[in-house]
Amino acid sequence: MIHAPRAPLVPLIMMLSLIAGCGRSTPPPQPPPRSVKVETVRDSDGNRLPITGRVRIEQRADLSFEGSGRIASIAVDVGDTVRRGQTLARLDPEPAQLKLQQARADVSAAKAQKAERELNFRQQQALFDDRVISPATLAAARAAYLSANEQLDSAKATEAMASRAVRTSAIVSPFNGRIVARSVQPFVDVTAGQSVLQIEGAEKAEVVGMLPAALVTKLKPGDVASAYTNANPTRIVSIRLESLSSRLENGALVQAIFRPVDANSELRSGEAVLITLPTAQARSPSVPVTALIPQTQSKQASVFVYDSGTAKVSRREVTPETVENGRVLVHDGLAVGETVVVAGAAFLVDGQEVRLYQPATHIGRDKAL
Repeated sequence: MIHAPRAPLVPLIMMLSLIAGCGRSTPPPQPPPRSVKVETVRDSDGNRLPITGRVRIEQRADLSFEGSGRIASIAVDVGDTVRRGQTLARLDPEPAQLKLQQARADVSAAKAQKAERELNFRQQQALFDDRVISPATLAAARAAYLSANEQLDSAKATEAMASRAVRTSAIVSPFNGRIVARSVQPFVDVTAGQSVLQIEGAEKAEVVGMLPAALVTKLKPGDVASAYTNANPTRIVSIRLESLSSRLENGALVQAIFRPVDANSELRSGEAVLITLPTAQARSPSVPVTALIPQTQSKQASVFVYDSGTAKVSRREVTPETVENGRVLVHDGLAVGETVVVAGAAFLVDGQEVRLYQPATHIGRDKAL
């Protein structure tokens, strides 16, 4: 009996396996883990909100001469302590004194002219009563007398102004204080109102800061804040909110005035300080701006919340409130203690596995990116 040759068994099994494999769908590959930075959501009570402010003295003045002239002397310099009524600077008095002499002479001449025209008017009145002159002649005499009276009043006003110019040719300290600036030197010509000296009182320092309008509604006079300088951040001064302006500056800022709780705070005029607002005034959770992914068709945004148990992220919608110093206060959608992605969120998808960024790892060189 002649048998037909059999086909090899192994190639047949392989072919059947390939055919069977073509009938099953291959699941899509999962995206590789990405390196991300995360941060724990915190209550904004723990988020210090420093606002730049400046110290100034409540009692201060920019001193100048009422009239123009040449400065004859300046008796004080920066740092000098002065008392109320003390003469600080003088103009050359001669021009003002000459104008006063001229004004007085004009008053004397106007008085003589008035007396002369008054006598003439009375004489003309008597002649008119005797029907010697016409009504027109009497009216002319009366008008001349009234004109002389007005010229005398004008001369007296000029004399008063000249006398005032003599008196105000000196700058007198309006209160006890200290000279903080001197703008000109002696023998220099100055115009009326040009700044010559700046003086500040010895008491009542205040801190002026520009606050975001969103915070103003959460503050009230009497709230206590803190102030410190970059040069000495350990020297913290308690300051109390005195008042808030009712006007918006640049459409978003409100001027606030604080006063030190301790009168002996040693805050110096002109010193720049950082104001830390009362933390109890803002209680919304806050995250860095970089954590938010904006949505173009609504006022909401989204963040990626990290689950440490699964090492995966989930996308969640949140409602941002205000931005303060690079952080966003979130109205709802997040809870304090949750962990959100703050760097790399733009490249993530919902449910993706991630790994936490390590300082030695460069995200830009990560093959997973």
